[in-house]
Formats: sequence, structure tokens, C-alpha cells
Amino acid sequence: MTLSYRKSISRTVAESWWRDRRAEIITFLWRAVGSPKKNNANPFTDVNKTDYYYDAALWAYENGIVEGIGDNKFAPDKKLSRQELVTMLKKYCEVMDMDINDV
Repeated sequence: MTLSYRKSISRTVAESWWRDRRAEIITFLWRAVGSPKKNNANPFTDVNKTDYYYDAALWAYENGIVEGIGDNKFAPDKKLSRQELVTMLKKYCEVMDMDINDV
């Protein structure tokens, strides 16, 4: 899988990514890999099994894409900084065995 389709994403959408919430970004990445289900223990006290991003958060944690913000919190509604988004995308590329120079 490559992120070459990014050229088809409108500039407005691409520029708004870094303003999105943590739950939205990891859900987008999780869906891009086929929405795998996770049965691992939930390390986050602020992520509930009924949350739409539950499996995405566990998948992202298990794969090292997110680590939480401390005190066993994921902070799903926290807006991402550009640095946080770039870090998540870099870790995602590593998990997907993608050459970041090709992205």
C-alpha cells in the first residue's frame, strides 16, 4: 500500500488533518489497513468498548503508533498538533513497511 492517492485529496482536507482529533486520525489509519479487530487488554481508561474508535485505539497502541498521553489516557478528543500528526504518520509508515521517502 502506498499513500500515492494523497494527491487526489483536496488541499482543504489535507490541510485540516492536523487539526483533527486523535480518535479520528487513528480510525482513518486503522480503516486503511482493513479494520483489524483486537482482543488485547485496553490500556486506556478513557477508551470504552462502545466507542467507535475502540478497536482503532487498541490497534494503534499495539503497533506503536500511539502511546497515550500518560496516566493510562488516550485523550481521543484532543486536537493533534502538526508534530503529533507527523509522528503518527511516520510510525504508521514503519508499521506498514513503507519507505517514508516514497510518501
